[in-house]
Amino acid sequence: MMTARALEISEFDVFARAWTFWHGETAPDKQIEKHFAEYMFAERVPGFVRHYTRSAPLPLPRVVRRPARLRPVVRRPVARSRRTRFTVRSRCCASS
Repeated sequence: MMTARALEISEFDVFARAWTFWHGETAPDKQIEKHFAEYMFAERVPGFVRHYTRSAPLPLPRVVRRPARLRPVVRRPVARSRRTRFTVRSRCCASS
């Protein structure tokens, strides 16, 4: 159940919170266990749990920034410089 993972609580605690949210009072563990067992073995989610998981206040996702040294390097093409009009002659090859 994604709600339990997002809130970092157990699925049973999600059922308990859903019961409290729906009925306005805390339920005994036996009452919640009855619904939880039906969810675990028959994969039937009670309506009050479904309603709670759709409207539960979930924390904002964490933004993890990678350190600069681990960020991918974007390589851009190097602009070619303009060729010079004049050629440079070395002294050794110059005629005297």
